[in-house]
Amino acid sequence: MDGRRPLGADHSGCVGPRGMLAPSSSGECRMPEFASNEIETAWGQIESALDQLVGLTGGLDGDQLNWRPATGPRADDAANSLYVLASHALGVAEQATLFMLGGEPGERDRAAEFASSGQTAEALEARWASLRERIPASLSRIPATALLETFEHPVRGTESGRRLLVATITHVASHLGHAELTRDLIPDA
Repeated sequence: MDGRRPLGADHSGCVGPRGMLAPSSSGECRMPEFASNEIETAWGQIESALDQLVGLTGGLDGDQLNWRPATGPRADDAANSLYVLASHALGVAEQATLFMLGGEPGERDRAAEFASSGQTAEALEARWASLRERIPASLSRIPATALLETFEHPVRGTESGRRLLVATITHVASHLGHAELTRDLIPDA
């Protein structure tokens, strides 16, 4: 194998039948109950894309994680690094699911996502492990009617909860595609 690993393959033995986690206070793992199949399906898509994206960072050193593909003749003409793509995708999901739909307090620092770098993937993996538990727990508490409510997205403006979830799925999935291409281009990876 080339160092890529699906993070969902082993998460302390706590992966449900559809890959989703929900450890109870007793330590038992159970599938979270969602108010609608639509919310459950959306989380499954978001989780799968993030799991694959963060998994692409495994086994890479700092130079590889922070390497940026050239997009033009100047030195600063470069696309985002794998580290930035993972950090940004995690921020997108956190903002939409926890802060907006879930109503949890918190602010996203988009500029910091694009300035991020790291010498190992550990911080990304730890952040994903935390979000992977927090997001389904939060989504399991929202009613199905939240899909019809309106939310004010800082970039896209007013949109329904349903549109917020769909936009999150497509945004994270598009960055997974970017990350797969970037990973394939990283020298000596």
